[in-house]
Amino acid sequence: MNDESDYPLYLRNKLNKNENIGRELRLCLLFLDVRNFTPFAEQHLAFDVIHIIRKLFFNFEKIIRQFEGKIIETNGDGLYVAFGFEKTTKASVLDTVNCGFAILKELKRLNTEYFQRYFNEEIEVGIGAHLGKVATGDLLLENRPHQIVMGYAVNVAARIQELTKKLDNSFVISEAVYELLDVPPEAEVSSEKMKGVKEAFILYKIGEHFQYKKEK
Repeated sequence: MNDESDYPLYLRNKLNKNENIGRELRLCLLFLDVRNFTPFAEQHLAFDVIHIIRKLFFNFEKIIRQFEGKIIETNGDGLYVAFGFEKTTKASVLDTVNCGFAILKELKRLNTEYFQRYFNEEIEVGIGAHLGKVATGDLLLENRPHQIVMGYAVNVAARIQELTKKLDNSFVISEAVYELLDVPPEAEVSSEKMKGVKEAFILYKIGEHFQYKKEK
């Protein structure tokens, strides 16, 4: 702490003995975004829009917990998840990839059994994942603890997710993730430059092509 103005940042949390005031970890980061959702939102009632997001996130959260991931943030129709707080790097990478595939499988089920039936819609998501060093810590907002995970690796993971649209693939991972998989899935390889990232990244497309692009 630099002066007395810093005291409340720490003293108000003094009863929480497990508070993390800042440490560096190597985590696997997954970003997910519902693809092409804006047209749906514009054509449906607000209740239906929020209902679909609730339905998706409720089912996705169960899968994320199964693979011991932690949801760090939600942003509209997107999720940001971190893996590896209590596991080895190799195990966290496997959890991340398996979680991504499980989400895509669950989404197919939801489309068949629910979204097509009740809304005549098929929902798609884009998933991006990257492995790297991050800064983590706890923050108290509205008297509730909130975990922060930030750093260069987070920005890269977010950019990879954004590239799923350009690459026309539902699941894209970085070379750092792919190389730690004992039995890596079949993949198409691409070298891509990303906004705000100096060097080009080798990316592996391990998902499927988007259907909405084919329909246009």
